[in-house]
Amino acid sequence: MGTDEGVWVRLRGHGAEQIAYPGGNLYAHLCRSVADRHGTYVQELFASWAPLASEQVLRDAQRVLRP
Repeated sequence: MGTDEGVWVRLRGHGAEQIAYPGGNLYAHLCRSVADRHGTYVQELFASWAPLASEQVLRDAQRVLRP
């Protein structure tokens, strides 16, 4: 597991999906914040590591990065 994937797994493991936040939950907010802040870079990075990522990470990234 890479560092990036480890961060998202750790956030989910510590209940970030269970913490209410405007517009959904804390986990979704953090995913959106990363996508908003880093836009094109995140999309290009996602495309480059998508073949190696776990199914959960792919679903999370696709949910956030879809236009």
